[in-house]
Amino acid sequence: MQDIHDIVNTIKDALTGKKRQTIIVSTILIVMTICACIIALFQKIHQSKKETVPAEEKELIIDQPLLLPDSPTVPKGYIFSREKNGRWDTSDAQQWFTIPEKNVIDELSEANDRIDSDITGAAP
Repeated sequence: MQDIHDIVNTIKDALTGKKRQTIIVSTILIVMTICACIIALFQKIHQSKKETVPAEEKELIIDQPLLLPDSPTVPKGYIFSREKNGRWDTSDAQQWFTIPEKNVIDELSEANDRIDSDITGAAP
């Protein structure tokens, strides 16, 4: 009987002070981990029971024009696509073409020269 009293006294000592807080926190963490595992197991079982049915393919029928919302990123009159003509006319050139400045062309030429020299290296 002496052994049982020693065990009971050891348990009483463990449930007092800082050891008590450690045991309570550890027990709570263990219970939460077990609950999370059980929930994950039930979700896995539920997903395996659910059969995935392929969605029907539906044909898209456009019966109204596409309306774009006003936003600062899409200016009014912006065209996402347009029919291509074989050539530009003067109105297209005025709207879309910007004549580059000399310094921009010089910078581009120097950058291309550096790329050429990097590629060719010391080749004759």
